[in-house]
Amino acid sequence: MSIDRVLSKLHINGMTPLVGYDGQVAEPSLPIGLRAKVEGNQGYENGDSLTVFWNDIKVFEHSITEVEIPNGVLFQVEKRFITLGDVDAYYMIISSNGNSVRSPFLKLKVNPAA
Repeated sequence: MSIDRVLSKLHINGMTPLVGYDGQVAEPSLPIGLRAKVEGNQGYENGDSLTVFWNDIKVFEHSITEVEIPNGVLFQVEKRFITLGDVDAYYMIISSNGNSVRSPFLKLKVNPAA
């Protein structure tokens, strides 16, 4: 992976538009949390390390598989990490040779469940 590669922002399922943010979501009512995705076809390779951060707290770690290279990585942000209010979420990819690249921050608002 090229260290100067630009990654896409993290995607949160059910995110809707909100002025001043990349989006908003309702606090999940189920313990499984929020479904999220790191898009595929971003230059990462089989065996590269993916780490996702939610307000600078590590919430997910994973080794990229061959099938995820084109399809992306689906995962859950567990409810225990989700708090109401403003969130800055991002991920890092570290290649097998040690090069790393960080995604842009996703500015998200988590609202109380309806």
